[in-house]
Amino acid sequence: MEDEASQNSYRSNSPNSIEYEEETSINEVESKRSSRSDSENSFDDPPLKRMKPIKEDRLSELPDSMMTHVLSFLPVIDAVKTQLLSKRFRHIWASITSLLFPRIEVSDEFYAQFIINALMIHRGPLIKKLYLSRIGPSHDDVDPPINLWLQAVVIKRVEELVLEIDNSLLSFRFPNSLLSCDTLREFSLTAPEIELGSSVSWKSLKKLTLKSINNLDDDMIHKIVVGSPALECLNLIECRGFSRIIIDSSNSNLRNLVIKCDYISYGSVDDYLEILAPKITSLEISGYMGDKHCRLKEVSSLVRVALRFSMLTECEHYWDEDDNIVGEMSRAKLEKCEWTLLDLLRKTSHVEILSMGTWCTQVLAICELKRKPGILLKCKSLELNTYLVKSLPGIARLMQKSPYLETLLVDMNYGHFHQVESFDKSLDFSCENYWESKEKSLQNALQRLKVVELKGLDTSMNLMMELAEFLLQNAKCLEKLVYKPGAYAYKEYYRDDLRRLPVFNVINKLLSYPRSSPHARVLLL
Repeated sequence: MEDEASQNSYRSNSPNSIEYEEETSINEVESKRSSRSDSENSFDDPPLKRMKPIKEDRLSELPDSMMTHVLSFLPVIDAVKTQLLSKRFRHIWASITSLLFPRIEVSDEFYAQFIINALMIHRGPLIKKLYLSRIGPSHDDVDPPINLWLQAVVIKRVEELVLEIDNSLLSFRFPNSLLSCDTLREFSLTAPEIELGSSVSWKSLKKLTLKSINNLDDDMIHKIVVGSPALECLNLIECRGFSRIIIDSSNSNLRNLVIKCDYISYGSVDDYLEILAPKITSLEISGYMGDKHCRLKEVSSLVRVALRFSMLTECEHYWDEDDNIVGEMSRAKLEKCEWTLLDLLRKTSHVEILSMGTWCTQVLAICELKRKPGILLKCKSLELNTYLVKSLPGIARLMQKSPYLETLLVDMNYGHFHQVESFDKSLDFSCENYWESKEKSLQNALQRLKVVELKGLDTSMNLMMELAEFLLQNAKCLEKLVYKPGAYAYKEYYRDDLRRLPVFNVINKLLSYPRSSPHARVLLL
C-alpha cells in the first residue's frame, strides 16, 4: 500500500502529470513542457489528451432562412423530430416551404390526422411543394380527408403538387378549388380513376404528369390541354382509355409530350393511338403498346423523337422450364410491327435527334435482312439503347440512312432494355466479321460523323470492339470516340490490380486501332 501511495505521489508530482489535466490550458502545458530538462526523453511521454470542447449549439447560430431551407428537404415527420436537436427547431419546421408526406408504417387514422395537424400548424405564407401519398378512403361516412388536405393548395398558394392516390380509393374526384387553382406550376397525379368535372382552369401550370389512370379518355385529355394554356410538358405514364391526343395550334406552349404505355396486362380496346400535335418539338413513346398501332397525323415541328416501345404481348409467348419467355411471333403480327415502326420513322424523318430502344432496333434489323426499302433520315444525333447481338443489321441500316449523322451514342448498359426472344428466328444472321461486309455500303454514310460514345459492357465485347474499330477506320471526320464502361465495370474480381480489369484491356485495344481521321481521339470516362 505504501509503495502504491508513493507511486501515486510520484505520478502526481511528475512533470508528465500535466498531460492528464483536462482543464489545463494549452499555453500552460507548452510552457511546462518547455521547462523540462533536455535530458528527458520526450518520446516516452504519453500523448496529450484533447481539451474539453466548448459546449455550443452551432445549429442555433444558423440564420432562419438557411435552417428552413435545410428542413424543406426532409419528410415532415422527420422535420418535426429535429426540434429535439435544438430549441429553435421547435418553430422553424412550421415555416418550411416543402411539405413531404411519404408513405410511413402507421395506421391510416394516425397518418390522416398527422397531415391535418401539420397543415394547420404550418405558419409560412406559402408552400412551394406539397407531396401527399397513401391517400385512401375514409373509414367513416364523411368525405375522404384528401378534400380537407387540398384546401391548403389554394390557401397556401402551392406551386408544385404531387398526389398519389391509393388503389383502395377507386375514383378520385377533383375538388372545384383544385380545378381552378391558378398558382400550380407542376402537378403529378397517380390514381386508379379520376372524375374531372366540367372544366379545368390551370392558368400557370407548366408541367403535368398523369400516372396509372385507367379511365383517362380523349375528352379528359382535351379538357386538360385546353384549360392549361401555359402547359409546356405533358407526361402520360401507363394510363389507359385514350386513343387520340390532339394538341392544336391554340396550345402553342406545349412542346414536350411523353407517352409510356402499359397494355401488356389488359390488352387494348382500340387498335390505334393517334397523335395530332403540330407544335410539339419533343416526343417520347415507350412501354408496351400491345396491339395498338401508333399513328402520327401532324408532327411537323418535331426536333427530337424517342421510340422505345414494344408491341409484344404475353399471349404471344410461353414459358420454358427455366421461366424464360420463348416463342415466335406470327407472320401477320411481325408484319404489323414492321409497318408500324417504318410509318413512325417516315413521319419523323425530319427530326435532328433520334433515340431508339432494343425492340425498335431489332425490328429494323429484320427489315434490313428482308431488304425492305429504307427511309432517308435527317437526324444529326442518333442514340441507341440496345444489345449489339441481334441488332447489328438495324444499326447498320440507321447509319446508312442517316447521311447527316454527327453524333452516335450506343448504350449497352444492362437494364435499359430487354432481349426480344420472339425475334430469334427472324434474326438469323452471322455476327462474325459483320462490319467488314458493310464497309462498301457504309463508306459514304459516315462522312459527317464527329462523335461516337459507347456505354456499358455488352454481353459480347467482341461485337463492340468490332463496331469501334469499324468506326475509327471509316469515319474520316471523327473527332473523338468516348468509352464509358459504367460503374460496375470497376467492381470486378481484380480489385488489387486495375490493369487486369476488362475495361483496361478494352481501352488498350481501342488505342491500337488505326484511324482514318488525324484528329480522332479515344477517351475513357
